[in-house]
Amino acid sequence: MSGKLTEKLETMDEIMDMWDKDSKIDPTELTQASIDTGKFHSKYMRLMTKHSFRLKSLETQYNNLYKDKRLYYTGKLSKEKLTKYGWEPFDYNLGMKNELDSFFKSDSDLNEIDEKKFYHTKIVEFCEAVLKQLATRSYNITNIIAFERMRMGG
Repeated sequence: MSGKLTEKLETMDEIMDMWDKDSKIDPTELTQASIDTGKFHSKYMRLMTKHSFRLKSLETQYNNLYKDKRLYYTGKLSKEKLTKYGWEPFDYNLGMKNELDSFFKSDSDLNEIDEKKFYHTKIVEFCEAVLKQLATRSYNITNIIAFERMRMGG
């Protein structure tokens, strides 16, 4: 699984552009639009799954780094880990929990991962919304056909 996590993933803009194109239903090609529904479902399910895996990986990275940052800010991080990260020992004595919380909230390493988690969460949510739209696509196509029949007097 870890090899797949390094692959280039589509950006939110790319996925939104794809959906802008894929969501169009040509009223003169309703049969093709109906056939395409399965293809689009597969496409957006795959995108959602890839970004879900990336999100899970980022959550694991965040949790591991959070643990090491907690040890760092409380002066308990091993010398080996300090060397691994290239960090100097933390000399400030944090006496209260809210002091520690403020360091976590402003920590650039944690915030960088948190921003990536947010980004991939939004992509997963967008793909979920697309999949819901695709679930109603056949109904929409049926409605278009019924409307056209009614409009033509039949």
